[in-house]
Amino acid sequence: MLLSYTNTPQRALEVEFVGRLLPSQALLVYSSDRPVQQKESLNQPGRRIGVWHGSSIAKIARRHFPLATLVESPEPSEDVQAGRVDAAVMDAVTKIFMEQHPGLRLLRNDEGRLEILGQEYGHPAIRPGDPRFLNWLKNWLDYHDAIGTIDYWCGAWWQSWMAD
Repeated sequence: MLLSYTNTPQRALEVEFVGRLLPSQALLVYSSDRPVQQKESLNQPGRRIGVWHGSSIAKIARRHFPLATLVESPEPSEDVQAGRVDAAVMDAVTKIFMEQHPGLRLLRNDEGRLEILGQEYGHPAIRPGDPRFLNWLKNWLDYHDAIGTIDYWCGAWWQSWMAD
């Protein structure tokens, strides 16, 4: 079972998705060596914005930076640190990740709050061909959604791990 993939039509041809789980915010990550004051400064020809290879985050990046070049990579944060891209759009950026990468910063607005570029949702997914497990998983999620477990996990527990 996978939890981190966003349900897109292309992915749904490969795996079975169940419900909505684990919301995460798409944020802009940049190097402290090359500060970014405003996201608009990155929406220019010649600027390079990193995204995870194959990620649905690319749509969010294209919406905010249509003039920049998107660079897909297996590790966009490493590309930022190495100067191969000017910044990266990433989701589910945790406090632990930021502690492990002290040279990276998250773009903030004029009030000092995180500049949120978009919202993504990780979905539980399983390989096709196991309808019994798929039905069990749907029932489990429906039950825990009804009693509030899912809201707690998504709203309190999961969000407590995210960078702020």
